[in-house]
Amino acid sequence: MKMRSMMTFLFLALSCSSCDDTKNLPPTTPGGGFYVQTVGQDNSNGIGTPFAAQFIDIKGVWDHDNASCLGVPVGDASTWTLNSGGGALIQVTNGRICAYWNFTWQTPSPWAGCATLPAQNGYVPIGPPYTTLMVFTCILYSTGPIIADAQGMQFSPSPTFTDVT
Repeated sequence: MKMRSMMTFLFLALSCSSCDDTKNLPPTTPGGGFYVQTVGQDNSNGIGTPFAAQFIDIKGVWDHDNASCLGVPVGDASTWTLNSGGGALIQVTNGRICAYWNFTWQTPSPWAGCATLPAQNGYVPIGPPYTTLMVFTCILYSTGPIIADAQGMQFSPSPTFTDVT
């Protein structure tokens, strides 16, 4: 009997070793949504001009809600991977606002290396749905690419800027 209990325990431990140990996501509510703009900048020969980086896959993983938010976090905290298309703009439908997200550049262009860089944490502030634009920039230097930042800008009705680097 002792052997059977030990085998059962071992089986359960091994079968769950590959379990996804993700955080419990908060319940989905209406009222979320924001945009992500993909930007590239080639600084390998000095100072480059930022440009819209088209057709870039970005992965967003909810990190946590802002406990000190002057409102209630709303929206969907599910992980997403979306393409910025020809407009270099992603609409995160009902994406959780008043929350921190980890953004990862998934497409290895416009330069090789951007997709191998670690995720950047960005804060999506409280506000009406689709009034926040997260600007996600990959800059190429002569020493290699870096993800410069994931910055949130809230616009209309109250223009503000939130630096989240």
